[in-house]
Amino acid sequence: MASPNGDTDFSIAEFARTIEVARQERATRDRTFELGGETFTHKAGVEMETLADYYDMTTLREDVSNKEAISIIDATVLAFLEPGQEEKWHKVRHDPLHPITHSDAHSLIEGLLRSLSGRPTSPPSDSTDGPEETSTNSTEDSASKEPASKE
Repeated sequence: MASPNGDTDFSIAEFARTIEVARQERATRDRTFELGGETFTHKAGVEMETLADYYDMTTLREDVSNKEAISIIDATVLAFLEPGQEEKWHKVRHDPLHPITHSDAHSLIEGLLRSLSGRPTSPPSDSTDGPEETSTNSTEDSASKEPASKE
């Protein structure tokens, strides 16, 4: 059977097995994270419908009020979490000193998506102050530099 891209060795059964292996592997990963002093566990997979309203809202395919947007964001985060964590989420989200911001919530959803896809977000690498100093300045005696005149 030929695949759409012309491969003659394509097997849908083999391809489906790779999907199943990925699904099983997701279920064995650590799915816990801490936020606002609470530990949460996200699901190993979520239904496709979980992101429908969120994508419609963030791609401007659907115009929503601010209150509707907050409701969609809350519902999306809760859909990723294992059951029974709603109270913890609302406690952290409404913390009077350190509430979850709009940006925090979107970042969390992005991180949950990446975790499900097997490409978790990693902390940013330490920034440097520029290239590392070496014993020779890169402009000193370079091959492309013209020799100094001996006058």
